[in-house]
Amino acid sequence: MLGDNSRGQVSPVPAGTYTAVSAGKDHSCGRQPSGTVVCWGNNDWGQASPVPAGSHTAVSAGNEHSCGVQTSGSVVCWGDNSRGQVSPVPSGTYTAVSASGSHGSHSCGVKTEGTVVCWGSNTSGQATPWGGASGQEGTPENGGSAPVRILPVDLLDETK
Repeated sequence: MLGDNSRGQVSPVPAGTYTAVSAGKDHSCGRQPSGTVVCWGNNDWGQASPVPAGSHTAVSAGNEHSCGVQTSGSVVCWGDNSRGQVSPVPSGTYTAVSASGSHGSHSCGVKTEGTVVCWGSNTSGQATPWGGASGQEGTPENGGSAPVRILPVDLLDETK
């Protein structure tokens, strides 16, 4: 493997086979065929372990946190929660999740009905819907944030 391995984020990869992998800032996570998530590399904030128990359909390694979608559709996140990027996760059933990467302190998920919600830091509008009201409980100046709802967009349908 190539790249910076100063924090063990590149190798050694734990033994086993994987169906998905996500590389974060200084750690990486992979999903095994059984649904088990395994993470390795920097663990200063608990972003690599312990991974919440359960079977996962997706995983995302971020800056200093990680998130996964469990087979029940719930999202679990672990690691640094200094900006609310780990919890509370907005309620609902999800199909995908993204833990923000380098310098990021927010997370976003796609709900089963196609809406996107984001939570965590909103200092640069990263948890605010494009072109819409933020619904923030705090202000960008104080790092406050609350889940926001973004309406689905069909990017493949050019007739809309």
